[in-house]
Parts: sequence; C-alpha cells; structure tokens
Amino acid sequence: MNQQAPKGISLARNTAFLSLVTHKGNRRLIVPYLLAGVIVTVLLAIVGVVVSRSSADSEALRNKARITEVVASSVIEPLLTEPKFDAQQIDRIDGVVHRGVLDTEVVRVKMWTADGTIVYSDFREAIGHKFELDTADRNAFTRGKSSAKVTNLSDAENYSEQGFGELISVYTGVVTPKGTPLLFEMYFRHSAVEADAKQISRQFLPVGVGALVLLQLIQFPLMWILSRRLTKRDREKTELTRYALDATGAASRRIASDLHDGVVQDLVAINYSLISNASKLQAISPLITVQNIAREIEGAGVATRQAIQSLRSLIVDIYPPSLHEEGLEMALTDLLATAAARGLTTTLHVAEASEANFEQDELIYRVAQEAVRNTVQHAHAKSIQVAVERKPHMTVLTIADDGVGSNTVAMSKVQRSGHFGLNIIRDVVESANGEVVFSSLAAGGFLLTAHIPS
Repeated sequence: MNQQAPKGISLARNTAFLSLVTHKGNRRLIVPYLLAGVIVTVLLAIVGVVVSRSSADSEALRNKARITEVVASSVIEPLLTEPKFDAQQIDRIDGVVHRGVLDTEVVRVKMWTADGTIVYSDFREAIGHKFELDTADRNAFTRGKSSAKVTNLSDAENYSEQGFGELISVYTGVVTPKGTPLLFEMYFRHSAVEADAKQISRQFLPVGVGALVLLQLIQFPLMWILSRRLTKRDREKTELTRYALDATGAASRRIASDLHDGVVQDLVAINYSLISNASKLQAISPLITVQNIAREIEGAGVATRQAIQSLRSLIVDIYPPSLHEEGLEMALTDLLATAAARGLTTTLHVAEASEANFEQDELIYRVAQEAVRNTVQHAHAKSIQVAVERKPHMTVLTIADDGVGSNTVAMSKVQRSGHFGLNIIRDVVESANGEVVFSSLAAGGFLLTAHIPS
C-alpha cells in the first residue's frame, strides 16, 4: 500500500520516535540498577539481622556475666568467713540468695572449691559433693574472669537442675578474706538470655536496617535526576542527529532538483540539437568529411545520453522520490536496479508494515544504500540479497553478498582506500539506538544485520 507522509508532521513524528527510543533506552539502564540496589539492600538487611542477632546473643551473655560478677563481689564475698562453710554461714548466705538473687531468671546458685567440691548450693543436698572441673571452670577461679556456657544437664554435677529446662551457667571467681579462691556459679534460664538478646537486637537492628533503607530511598531521587539528565542529553543528541539528517535530506533534495531542472535539461537540449544537426549534415552532403563530422556529432550525442542517464541515476541515489511516493519496497527495488546494472544478481524481500513509519523507512533505505554501494564497489560479488523483516517493536534489515566478506585484509583495504561506508552505517543505526552486526558467511561473503527499534 503506497502512502505519503504529510510534510507538516514528518518533523514531529521523527522527534517523537527518537524521544521514545531514548526514553526507553534510559529506562532499560536505570531500572536494572534500581532493582539491583533493592536486592542488595534486602541482602544486606538479612545479613544485618543475622549479624545483629549473633552480636545480641553475645551481648546478652556478657550482661549475665556482669550480673554474676556484681553479685559475687558485692553480695557473696562480704558473707564469706574462714576456715569452713559451717551451718551458720550457709544459712546466712542462703537467706541472702533466696531473698535477693534467685528469681524468675536465676534458678540456682553454687560455690565450688578448687578441687571441685560444692561448698554452697541453694539446693542443700548438693553441698559436699565433689565433681571434676573442666578447663573453663578452673580458669574462672581468677578473680574478675568469668565464663558462660550452655548447661549440660546430663552431667552428674547438674542432676538437681534437670527440672528447670535449658539453662546457661555463668562462672566467676571470688576470694575469701584470707585469700582462698572459690568459684561462684549462677544458673540462668536460657529463655531469659534469649529475651535479653531479642531486646538488644530490637534496639539496634532498626538503626542498621533503617540506614540501608534510607540510603536506598536517597538513591531513588538521585537516579531519577540522573535518568532525566541522561534523557535530556540523549534527546539533545538525537535532535542534533535529526537536524543533521534533515539538513542532509534537504540538501539532497535541493541538489537533485537543481540537477534535474538545470544540467539534465541542458544536456537533453544539447543531445537533441546534436542529433538533429547530425541528421541534417548527413542529408546535405554525402562527402566523407561531412560524414565524419556527422559521426562525431552523433557520438557526442550518444555520450550526452549516457551522461544524462548517469545524472538521473545520481539524482535517484541522492534523493529517491520513490521512497516517499511509492514506499520502501519500491525504493529498494530501484536501488538494487543500480546493482543489477553492474551485473549482480539481486534478491529483495520486504515484509509489509502494519503502519507507515517514514522516518524508519528512510533510515533503513540509507543503510541499504550504503551497504549496496560498498558491495558494488569493493566486494567483487556476483549476487546480493536484501530482506526487511518486521517484528514487534523492531525491524530487522539483513543484506548478504557472495563477495570477499569482512575479513581483516579486505576491511583494511577498504579503510586505506578512504571508503568508510561501514562506519557510516554503524553511526546511522546507533543514532536511532539500534544495533548493527557485520560478519562473514561460512560459504564466503558478507552479512550485515541491523536491528532498528520501531
């Protein structure tokens, strides 16, 4: 179906097309970054929760150790006498322990000698029993040094604590007035330690997670500003590209019009005049000299006709009127006709577009024009195939020939000779946020594949 774009809206359509492409391109860059930021924030928050909970557990144990040290030094040590724990001293300690130490968190209190003998326990039946102390317990005899561990309720020394559930044992050293070291032990419910850890975690975790969330929230407006700046920059770039293309198109139309209305018409007139005068000379005189002149004039007429054909081909090459008048397929047909005139076998397939997109068709034509010109001038090919495939949001242009291909030697020859057609193609396609790939065919030849956003 042949359609022609109204000249008044061509510029607006071009601007909208380029703006939409750049906006989508920036969005494709920004959105993954934001998603990555959210994912990293979530992962850091999870790590923060784990680390915070571990730190909170350690801090809760240290708190229980400090409580044990304070009770040992401030409450228990002033009650100690020498040389033995008699009934009166045990009753005195027991009264203080039951009134001020044992509660819902602390369920058992014991004191040990260095040889592992229990000299005091709020569970009287345990007093006097002797058990082997482990290394951590022996190290806790040094005053001011404490240790904490999960109570192993299966150990014989803990038989009286089995009814309390999971416990935490905290040891610290105490010293009698005469310098005898003793081991003071308090048993805390594990649930109490866990509750302290949760409370500590709740105090500090929101700060860390909140800082991460705040950092992410700050990034959103920054990325929005960056996206707008990128969009503005790309719009300026596409505007410059559009102005350059429009200026090039206007100059091409002006040159083509001037050539057609000026030089071509003059050459046509000269051609008719030469042929006419040659006929007159042949009719006037049969002399050889005049005949020779007539032949010379007739040859000049033939040369003039060839020049006219070349100029008309140049006009079509500069600005093909069939592109906007009859559509992309007809314009490409005319383009391949120039290759066919050079002896190449040509094949063309153009998928019908669902709606007209004159700016995109012009870009496709410019790419095909440059590629065909390179094939004709440099590839030494015998055939060329051009195909235009329409996809949702994308048009794919493929051009293949059976020439020398895109090997390094051939490409270097092309560049040394001053022909930078492939660079021009790349610039034109990338100006519309498209992608172009040049490659060699396995059987020999060159393949161009251009993906141009719709």
